[in-house]
Amino acid sequence: SIGIDPIDWPGRIPYTKFLKLAVAHRSQDNVNFNVYGSTDVATSSLKRLKKENVTHNSSEANDKFFHPARIEGSKGTTTVSTRPLSQILKTEKIDGVIDLLKVDTQGTDLEVTLSAGDALNRFLFIQIESILSEKPGQLLYDDQTTFSQDRAILKEKGFEVFNIAPFPAGPE
Repeated sequence: SIGIDPIDWPGRIPYTKFLKLAVAHRSQDNVNFNVYGSTDVATSSLKRLKKENVTHNSSEANDKFFHPARIEGSKGTTTVSTRPLSQILKTEKIDGVIDLLKVDTQGTDLEVTLSAGDALNRFLFIQIESILSEKPGQLLYDDQTTFSQDRAILKEKGFEVFNIAPFPAGPE
């Protein structure tokens, strides 16, 4: 297993190999990466988190992104390098069929998946995180795609949804 994250944060799952970078549609160095969170940095992203859309009040969950923890606290930015998944697969000499691609990249899941390019047809299963809601107030990141958009594009690429596991605290 290969873990890829621009932040080697405490508590992350150990992998056979860990690459400290971000995955994006093109290679670039010195890209601003937004660091968010309170006790962890799991909401950090290449995209800006829409703090105005976050609520901790469950009675507002129909209109905003509800989460019981303070996920929107800004810890500033750090600079990172980005690489497309196709380049990482080539550099790491990962050939043949790949059983599972799990993507959890805070608002860029579809972009990361599509950055595999022609290698996309080598994945048997893809797991992404997506926003089920179409309500603008529930989108967590700038320019974030929704589940219906993600599903349509992945279907064009030959993938079918076989399970949806909603996150209990929010519209993901």
